[in-house]
Amino acid sequence: MVFLTYDEVCLVFHTHGLTDIDSDWVKRTAKLGSLPFVIVRGTRRFLRSEIDAYIKRLVTDASLAERSRIYGSASMRRRPARKTRFSK
Repeated sequence: MVFLTYDEVCLVFHTHGLTDIDSDWVKRTAKLGSLPFVIVRGTRRFLRSEIDAYIKRLVTDASLAERSRIYGSASMRRRPARKTRFSK
């Protein structure tokens, strides 16, 4: 397990192209409970795997929102699977 500090979390966000993230944003987001963290020796630390998963959710949510904005909400509905002669 890799534990990160506030500044290290900022660097991870920056490497994913999210350069407007600073340590104050990380502190506020963690305090609100949106960004997962653990307490190690009385200070907040962030698991690298959890931060990567959080960034993945952010990117996915943003792309879905953009897709909905461009194509409308109808494109967000999942179409039923088409039956083939091989499906049961």
